[in-house]
Amino acid sequence: MTCQRYLRGYSFVELVRHFRTSNDEIIQLFIGKFYDFQDQQDNWEMENSSQVDELGYEKERLELEIVGLKKNITNLEDEIEKLKEETANV
Repeated sequence: MTCQRYLRGYSFVELVRHFRTSNDEIIQLFIGKFYDFQDQQDNWEMENSSQVDELGYEKERLELEIVGLKKNITNLEDEIEKLKEETANV
């Protein structure tokens, strides 16, 4: 069907109403898709917030463990120096 056949029989006002309604429908669909996207994003954030929190706690725990290991290394280095001094004195 050609455009002319499709448009034949419609008054100008009817065509304007038709296209205005179509634009409104398109806008409503766009707004609906936007809200759907926001809902999906909110759901993702809610689902993953506990994982993000867990990763944050794990990071803090590992950082504290690293600090502890650095202290142990420092203590071991001090002990090695003491042993070197003792063996040098013997």
